[in-house]
Order: sequence, then C-alpha cells, then structure tokens
Amino acid sequence: MKKYLLTSILLFSFILTVHAQSNYSPGYIITNDQDTIFGLIDYRTDKMNALTCHFKKDLTSAEQTYLPGQIFGYRFTDAGKFYISKFVMINGIQQKVFLEYLLQGIMNLYFYCDESDAEYLNYYFFENENGEMVCITKHPDKIIKEDDGNMRKLEDNKYQRIVSFIFKDINSLKYKALHANFTHKDMIGLTKDYHSLVCTSGAECIEFETTPDKFYIKTKFSVYAGFENKSLAPSILWDDYGVGYLLVNHAPFIGGEFSFSIPRWKKSVSLQTDLSLTQYQKEVKEYNYNYDGMRLALNVGAKYTYEKGRIRPCVEAGLIFNSGLNITESQGEYERKLELDPCMPGYYAAVGADYHLGNDHFILLRINAEMRQNFFWFKDYDMRTWKFKLGYTF
Repeated sequence: MKKYLLTSILLFSFILTVHAQSNYSPGYIITNDQDTIFGLIDYRTDKMNALTCHFKKDLTSAEQTYLPGQIFGYRFTDAGKFYISKFVMINGIQQKVFLEYLLQGIMNLYFYCDESDAEYLNYYFFENENGEMVCITKHPDKIIKEDDGNMRKLEDNKYQRIVSFIFKDINSLKYKALHANFTHKDMIGLTKDYHSLVCTSGAECIEFETTPDKFYIKTKFSVYAGFENKSLAPSILWDDYGVGYLLVNHAPFIGGEFSFSIPRWKKSVSLQTDLSLTQYQKEVKEYNYNYDGMRLALNVGAKYTYEKGRIRPCVEAGLIFNSGLNITESQGEYERKLELDPCMPGYYAAVGADYHLGNDHFILLRINAEMRQNFFWFKDYDMRTWKFKLGYTF
C-alpha cells in the first residue's frame, strides 16, 4: 500500500512538471507585414508571454506557435497586454524577445521578465527617438551582518541613478527619479511626464493600458459525503494480551474542500485543502471491546484535471493529518477516553472525475487510498483506508 501511494505521488509530480494546460483569451497577432489576424492567444505568465505566442484562429483550429521575430507582435484585447519583438541586450548577451509595450511616445517604455536568470529579474527598457535603449533592473534585497553584529538590509537602488541620468535634461524628473519605486506605476509616470514636457507637436503619448486579471487566482469550494473502509496491518490487534481479531471499520463521513489555481501558470493544476469528519463505532462482543468517537481529517495536496469535455478525469495526491474527537475505547472493565487519538500524518492518493454542469459548477466523484500509522498500546500499526465520496463543486 505504501509503495503504491508513493508511486502515485511521484507519477503525479511528473505530470505536473511536464504538462501545462492552455488559457486562451481573445486577441490578435501582427505579422511582420503589419497584417492583423484576430483569434485566441494563450494568456500565461509574464515570463512565458515574453518567450512564445500560442495562437488559434478559433477553439477548433490547430495551435500555432510563434517565436520572437516570426511575428511583429501580439495583443490581448480583453486584458490589454501588448507584446512586440525586439532585440535587447541582457547581461551582455543580445537576444530577441517579446517585450511588453507599456508606453509609446517621445520615449518608449517596455517591460521584460527574464526567465533564464537565476533570480528571475524584471527589466524596464527606455527607448529614445533614435531607437537607442537603456535597460534597468533591480536585484532582490540582501540582509548583511555588520561588524558590530547588527543585521542590515542592503537594497539595490542603482536603477534610480540610471533613470535620473535618462531624464537629466529635465531637472524636476531628474530628482523625482531618485525616489522612484521599481514599479509599472512609477516608470510609466516618469515617462509620461517626460513626453508632456518635451513633445512640441502636442501629440499625446499612448499608454497601452492593461486591465487587472480578475481570475489570476481562481478558487473553488466543494461539499461532499461518502463512505470509508478502514483496516489495520498487522491485522491482529492487542495480540500480546490475548485479543486476536481483525480490526476493520466501515463508517460514513462528510466534508468540504477548498482549492485554488493560477490559470495563467497551469490551468489544469490546483492546490487544495480538504476537511472531513467521520463517525466511528466498533463493537466486538466476543472480546467485550467497544470503540466510539469521531475523527477529523485534513488533507493537503495537489490535483491535476484534464480540462476538456463534460467528464473531466483527475488525480490527486498529498499528505493527511487527523485526530480523534471525544473517543471512548473500552474492553471489559478497562476504559479510556481520548480527546486526541494518537495518529501520525500519512499519505493519500485519489482518482476520479468532475462532471461539468456549466457555469463552472461540477459534480465530483473520488476514490481515495490513504496510508498512515497508529499506535495502539505502544504498538505501531499501519492504518489503510479506502474512501468513496460524491459531492458538488461551486
């Protein structure tokens, strides 16, 4: 059983690593001949958007993948994000990427998120009327220990001096840049101010506004009920005390599940927490043994769902933590009451499917296999549980 669970978890982790589901949104691509083609574009993270453009004319069309340079650019019509192909110099290496176009004016402003750097650095590029580009970045803050033993935060603010130099011809902006934060808001604000002060034609600069991604983190809540079968291995309990019987328990349970996902990262993958309550009652008349109580179980794990069709298969894996509530255990004249039943954390794996009802509502069906350890009278037992549950996802 343990081998099966560990294998399932490893297989599940492999699936999460190699598979990424799409998140198509309305948009258009601009060819190198400046033709505009409308369709659907895979809306992913800033890192992914800078490297490739996955395009479909419609949901039934084959996916086309464009690298920087193969098209002039692309834009999401709902989100507003606009990317164009540009050669840039990063860490002394020239490369062609999709830069996010933030502002068009006397000074153009672009944004790039570097996936290849170990620190995953963000970059802003300022482009003047001659096409010359200046790049700024900001390294993460560091905590250093001084000679007197005190800790001090070391912040990388070199970008402020570079931006101040870019706008050196305008005194008000030169000093304002020395206090600017490394954010879209401050970089766009400085560049717009520069345009309004320098532009003599009266033309307005164009800010490619983006709308907040309301569904960047997607949450779901489910309620369910089910039935479980629990057994111990070794199967003989209290054998040193002359008690020899197979401890198998069947019990109903109810529960709720909360999950969240990041569609722009992996639409098919979600993280979840699951809380369930089980009523246990066990009586073995020939040994005058009784067990009565409730068990609270918390599952924490990850889920992969095949996000197509009405019936959507899924697999889950993770850790389980549980404790007994108001448990009474007795044999003959001996009786003990446990507020917390001694049960160690364990593992679980599950398979099932979600039946799509529409409007992001589902009927869920799961079969869970759980493995954890219990201690009875200072003895170590593996507790094996099979669960069947049926529920509804809002």
